[in-house]
Amino acid sequence: MEPIQSPGGSIQILDYHNFPVSKTVVTALVEVESGGIREIHWHTNADESQYYISGEARRTVFMPSPKARTFNYRAGDVGYVPAGGFHYIQNTGKEKLK
Repeated sequence: MEPIQSPGGSIQILDYHNFPVSKTVVTALVEVESGGIREIHWHTNADESQYYISGEARRTVFMPSPKARTFNYRAGDVGYVPAGGFHYIQNTGKEKLK
């Protein structure tokens, strides 16, 4: 599948639509330009795991109760967002975040 492009980056999704054996898992390659932000979003029925390939990031997670946590990441780090957690990712480095 071709990446979905925007001025701040791109996303390429691998799921059952383009990889039929993937019935329960969705994978995405997200790229965020320096200074860009991946918009706030959430997943109502699934946790999210992240692996940072390159760049530097700051991610904030807002849980349904009055809790918010912010974490910093760089290449090689792993992140986790529980189902229902509103979250966004900001590129805080000088290179493209993957």
